Order: sequence, then structure tokens, then C-alpha cells
Amino acid sequence: MKKIFSNLKQHTFSYSFILILLLTSCSKVFYSKDAVEISRKHKTIAIIPPKVIVSTLLHLNNSSLKEQLKNESYIFQKEMYMWMLNKKNKIPYNFEVLDIEIVNSILKRNGYFSDTTTLTPFDICKILGVDAVISSNYNFARLIGNETIQAITDTSKSISANQNNYPRSTIINEDVDIVYSLYDLTTQKLIWNFNKKIPYSAKTYSQNKIVKGIFKKAFKKMPYNSKTEKI
Repeated sequence: MKKIFSNLKQHTFSYSFILILLLTSCSKVFYSKDAVEISRKHKTIAIIPPKVIVSTLLHLNNSSLKEQLKNESYIFQKEMYMWMLNKKNKIPYNFEVLDIEIVNSILKRNGYFSDTTTLTPFDICKILGVDAVISSNYNFARLIGNETIQAITDTSKSISANQNNYPRSTIINEDVDIVYSLYDLTTQKLIWNFNKKIPYSAKTYSQNKIVKGIFKKAFKKMPYNSKTEKI
């Protein structure tokens, strides 16, 4: 009986170890060598509007789509901002997070939301008067949790199906490829980057769930946290 229990413990440990390896390998994290030292000097940071991309619709130049993706971007930005504020209420970090309404208002005045903007993350830092900015990309294969985007997607699929003579399929589950980056103004460089692909269900699509599911994992690995001093 003891032998069986011992073998079971060994197998359980092995499976757990493999699972940890699999989960860890799913995310890619980059730190500059001086990321922790640099981040300690940050007094104010800003979360800039994320880039929300739907890969299957990149070929479309649709005003409704652009407006909806802009709205999706704002919701993701707000969810990230609120998450960080709640985190700061629990753990007193040395930096402040600039209100996103102020961020977006200043960026709008400086042409950030135009299709021809050439602002770099460091330009944005200067414009906003912050020490660093967090940028993010949410790259969806298909974004079908939103009615407007769903209608555009369906139209695109219908055209494609007629052109290629094959029926449309109903997409239930998809992946979203998420990238978070932290840029420092003083050194003019990227000091941290986090990349992870996660599945989501179209039936339960929620920006809040996606941010809660992945941003908190990313934040734990940011150089602002003491654990990252072990890098």
C-alpha cells in the first residue's frame, strides 16, 4: 500500500511539473538587464489605448469596423486601468497611474488616433508628461462577441464563401494573442514585454474576463514587483 501511495505521489509530482512547464512555456517574458532599477524611478506611468486587431478583417476598410475597434480598445484600456487602481489600493506602489480620460484627451489633441500617426512610445511619454507608458496589442483571429463586428464578420464570410464555393462554419472558440510592453522615457528603450496567447469563448466573450485572466498574470511579472528582482 505504501509503495502504491509512493508511486502515486511520484506520478502526481511528475504531472504537476509537466503542467507547470506547459503553462510557463505559453507565455514569453522579456526584461532589460536594468529593468528593476529603471522602474524604481518611475513616478507616473500611463496606459495608452491598446491596439485591437481582427486578423481576418484586416483587408476591410470599413468605418463601422474602425469605430467599433476603437470602442473595444477603450474598454480594454479602462479594464486595465481599473485593475491597476484596485491593485494599488491593496499594495502601495511608488508610481501613480495617469487617468485614462486625461491620457486619451491629450493624445487626441496630438493626433494619436489618426490613421497616419507616427508617435513613438517615447513621444507619447513626453506629451503625457509621464516616466513610462504601457502599450498593448489584442490580436484576435476573429472577434465575434460583439454584434457590430459579428455582422461585419458574417458579411465578409458570406462573400468569401460564395467566391470559394464552400459553406461558412460557426466559430465557437478562438484565441487572442496579447502583448504588453513597458517603455521607459529616460533610457528611451523597451524594458519589459509580455506575450501570451489565450483561448476565449465567443458565447462568454468579455473584455473584463480577458483582462482579469491575463493582465494580472502579466502584472505579476512586471519589474515593479519584487519577485522580478530574481531575473
